[in-house]
Amino acid sequence: MGLGGRKFAFFLGFSLFFPVFLSFSLFFWVFLYLSGFFGLSVLFGSFCSLCFLAILGVDMASFLASFVAPDLLEIVFLSLRVSGAALVLGCVFGFPLGAALAAAPWRGQGVLRLLVAVAMGLPPVVVGLFLYLLLNRAGPLGWMALLYTPSAMIVAQVILATPIIAGFSGEVFVRVAADHRDLFRSLGLTRWQVVLTLLYESRLGLVAAATAGFGRAISEVGAVLVVGGNIAHATRIMTTAIALETSRGDLNRAVILGVILLVLALLVNLFFLWLRMRLDDTPRVGKRLGKRAGFFS
Repeated sequence: MGLGGRKFAFFLGFSLFFPVFLSFSLFFWVFLYLSGFFGLSVLFGSFCSLCFLAILGVDMASFLASFVAPDLLEIVFLSLRVSGAALVLGCVFGFPLGAALAAAPWRGQGVLRLLVAVAMGLPPVVVGLFLYLLLNRAGPLGWMALLYTPSAMIVAQVILATPIIAGFSGEVFVRVAADHRDLFRSLGLTRWQVVLTLLYESRLGLVAAATAGFGRAISEVGAVLVVGGNIAHATRIMTTAIALETSRGDLNRAVILGVILLVLALLVNLFFLWLRMRLDDTPRVGKRLGKRAGFFS
């Protein structure tokens, strides 16, 4: 078998083995976590991560040494600060937009629904270009001096995350309002009482909408690269740093940043999952009612 044949056989074998390995690892990790073996799930996840890096041919010595790089924490904290601020502002703008989409029909609602649907699929680079035209020195907002600052990156991520949050929360509000419409009428609730009740009953869906918005924000590359410039010690975040290190050929540092990004995204999603479980009182209510009915001993 020639060199080309060996390469093809290796690629074929890797393509068949890697999805099986990844699927089994994820399944077993989730099984350990849901079974309450948190420590074992952390150890198993770490072991699988090291195996995955070894399969990719990463130099483990330089990989572990890169974790102590002085600017690594700076990049991580800036990423969390930018994406966290974008999430808060996206919820501030997105939840009212979702409520407006779910409200009784009003003039212009169809246009707003169309704009939100289109904005959910906006190309990030186009958003970055639009902001660059607004914020550069010759643009209408150039006097604000926001270009190549974290503030401009936050604005870009807010523009991308807000439609996602608005669309998801709007669907949640529509479903909850349809389920409780007759109840609200029979109780004779005021408008503010209806609003507060809808917010409470929609809490799980709103957390899911916030999760999707955060995922959209923290994974952004194109828009923040255009308006932030990927400047060291100023606007360099994990996604832009990964693109830079990959183009330089420093794959160890790129993989480290990628692993940290995945771990942070996993931790944030686990936090949102825990928050949803804390907010969901349906199982506790059902268990109490079941005990009263005699279904539980």
